Amino acid sequence: VVDPLENSTYSVEIPTRANLLTIGNKANLVFRGITFQYANSCRNDSAVPVQFNDSNILFDQDFFYWNNASGIKMGWSTNTTVQNSIANYNGSEGLQGYETKYDLWQNNVARYNGWRGAQGVYYSWGVAGTHFGLAHNQTIDGLDTSFNQTFGIHWDTDNENDTADSMTASQNLLAAAFVEKSQGPVTITNSSFCNGAPLMGPNTLGFELRNSGSVTLSGSTMLNNGTELLITGQAGGYTIKNWETGQSLTVNNKNFVFTNNVVDGTTSQQLFTDGALAGSDWATFNNTLSSDYNTWWNATGTKFFTVPVPVLWTKTDYSGFQATTLKDAHSSWKAPSNPGSACTNLAGPDSDYWFVMDAFKGYATVSAGGSYTWTPSVVALGGFTGTISLKNDGITAIPGATATYSPASITTSGSASFTVTTKSTTPKGSYPITLIANNGSKTRTMTVTLTVN
Repeated sequence: VVDPLENSTYSVEIPTRANLLTIGNKANLVFRGITFQYANSCRNDSAVPVQFNDSNILFDQDFFYWNNASGIKMGWSTNTTVQNSIANYNGSEGLQGYETKYDLWQNNVARYNGWRGAQGVYYSWGVAGTHFGLAHNQTIDGLDTSFNQTFGIHWDTDNENDTADSMTASQNLLAAAFVEKSQGPVTITNSSFCNGAPLMGPNTLGFELRNSGSVTLSGSTMLNNGTELLITGQAGGYTIKNWETGQSLTVNNKNFVFTNNVVDGTTSQQLFTDGALAGSDWATFNNTLSSDYNTWWNATGTKFFTVPVPVLWTKTDYSGFQATTLKDAHSSWKAPSNPGSACTNLAGPDSDYWFVMDAFKGYATVSAGGSYTWTPSVVALGGFTGTISLKNDGITAIPGATATYSPASITTSGSASFTVTTKSTTPKGSYPITLIANNGSKTRTMTVTLTVN
């Protein structure tokens, strides 16, 4: 392969197998101490799919590295266990489950996943470091799901009777933990959701609740996230179907239990936000909310609570939040002692960096003769301090177009403006442009699309 930017030639290995181990209609199997890597799976596929009527399957002390999509996926199976295993550097998810029952996940690590989506400015919609959908009677214990270029852990639709204890989710690009469109109960205890503010827009969240009922969060810490606790969703809720019973359910935010937690923000970070779901949605949420014995704190100001009353996006202080919700009677507004110790003591990644941008701005439309500016960012990880040069590929395929970076390099962390200017004679069409960040042997890319009308 010849690199036209560096005028160099490289030898590369191209994987061809989508799946490395496929299990279907099997029972009573154990896989221990095996490494699964470099699978060329498409999105929604996995290096190791365990699916379709499997039961009593155990993965212990296994490794899932550098696969194109997810590392391992349990699907349509019962009584499965993944334990003492590591699922790192996978393109979409590290650990994944779909329509499972009695699945156990204990003492696992899922880090640095989501890089394949990040290459397309695609961080959300069905991906996460740890991603579960339609999980019934699930147990999670001792999970580390951190440094993912997507959600840390995401329970996505029709999850019930699930429990998670002693999780750590730190420095993920989107919400550290996210429960959506689920009837519950989902019970999360003794966990830490931290440091979700790596220079990136509105989605850097600690815990996100979206149209879900009977979720309990207790004994846990939310620390240094753009928003610590977000209540959001679709007005009136969603209609889902319970895969076991076939029953249609309308799920919305209700019966949320939030007790004995520490919520600690810095700078302008919001501690609680429900700014959009007003009227009956807010009434349903607040009337069924059980929130008490929490410690709330932000040393940089006072108005860090956002509620939809008396008007949308009303910012208030701690006493105003108590008066509005009539909750947290035994909670306190004070600096917590030793907050986020689980995240503070978390061994960090190797020296590296992300090359990312706002998830909703990868696509742009201009009229011929117009211009558009993207704002890519570099996020340093693991003490990275190098200088990153910025380049692009694809401008020559857009007739008459020119492109500039300002600045042309970034040291450690920061953002740049990448502006593409077309001419009135530029033909209509959609043009992909690859943005390139390089530091020595470390090269990161992402592809944006410019549509010329």
